[in-house]
Amino acid sequence: MQNVTHIRYLQKQIGYRVPIFSIIVFFNRCSFKKMDVYNDKVKVCHLNNVSNVILNIYDSTNFVMTNEEINNINKKLSLFENADEIIKETHIEHIKNRYKKY
Repeated sequence: MQNVTHIRYLQKQIGYRVPIFSIIVFFNRCSFKKMDVYNDKVKVCHLNNVSNVILNIYDSTNFVMTNEEINNINKKLSLFENADEIIKETHIEHIKNRYKKY
């Protein structure tokens, strides 16, 4: 659920025209006992396979962006890359409180 919220927010920030895929990456030492993913835009993989997953996504889409579009998205996202520790801690507490089991 947290990842869905992140994707939704990301989509809102960069624009709905750009396709977004969720790639959930686990360390190589993790093992998947059962992993059911029912969404074509969500991929689950180990760290050593993330490059192949990205290439497969790229090859499966006909979406093309200009350098200007890429630079504009980069500018928008760069505003969020250096969140200070207080913001990070507040976000983590918000998530914990929101999904706390009663």
